[in-house]
Amino acid sequence: MNEIELDRIDLNLLVTFDVLMSERSVTRAADKLHRTPSAISHALNRLREQLGDPLMVRVGDRMEPGPFALGLIDDVRPILREIRRVVAPRIGFEPSSSTQGFRLAMPDFPGLVSAIIARAQAEAPGARFDWVPLPRETVRATDAGEIDLAMVFGGETLPDGLEVRDVPEETRATFLRADHPAIPNWGPDEAARWPHLQVITGNASRSPAEAAHLSGAAKRVIGARNPHFSGVAPLLARTDMIATLNRLAVHADVEAFGLRAMPPAMAQPPLRLRFIWSFLYSNDPAQDWMRRVAMKTYLEQQRAAETA
Repeated sequence: MNEIELDRIDLNLLVTFDVLMSERSVTRAADKLHRTPSAISHALNRLREQLGDPLMVRVGDRMEPGPFALGLIDDVRPILREIRRVVAPRIGFEPSSSTQGFRLAMPDFPGLVSAIIARAQAEAPGARFDWVPLPRETVRATDAGEIDLAMVFGGETLPDGLEVRDVPEETRATFLRADHPAIPNWGPDEAARWPHLQVITGNASRSPAEAAHLSGAAKRVIGARNPHFSGVAPLLARTDMIATLNRLAVHADVEAFGLRAMPPAMAQPPLRLRFIWSFLYSNDPAQDWMRRVAMKTYLEQQRAAETA
């Protein structure tokens, strides 16, 4: 392919190409860009001429990309994100007068989300804060800008379009009711005698606690599985089950439900957590404020849990 003359490339052609690659439909791309289907087709033809490649062809009712288009979009999207960041207007943010909405995706650690929202609303009483437990597609939704700020478990490979802030690692404890018969003889064999409560969130794989028991001599028995951390303490208080979790996940409920935290019966690696957000929001003053509120509150809660 001959060298492209950049002064002949219209940036709007790349924007159209980006949307076409996402929608795989001329009609849907036209709706999203508020243009006519013929205008979208014309833009695609112009880009084909400029790049010397068919890029996308119609297969049934879909526009399917060729190999060159698949490689090109990986280079185009970061460029478009950077252009949007550079040209975004720098508007100050005043929390006390804001009516903006914020979308947060975090584990339902008792006390954490409520503390974050309470602090945020004290500063921005007119703003709206939508909290959702972690969906399976948290990373994709955050990368697409559908979630403003997410807290996810570490270890997952993240796309280039995300900003990441790691937080200090958390240690784990085994929680059980304060009068549990396992406490006097606590150890690996005793822990294996009792049913375990397992928390499985939307994007969680096998937990470190599960991996430790599978690799050890003492095999634990799962008595119940729960999708919510907020349901751990009530279940432990009313049953003989035990649960090995990071301390922050249960800390706020220990006293209220009469629980006790014991050292894990088997060695547990620390838990890695991280905040993630779309690169598109990196320089947004409102989003920056929300991130600072959330991270400050999290660090305070974590220190309280670790030192209790």
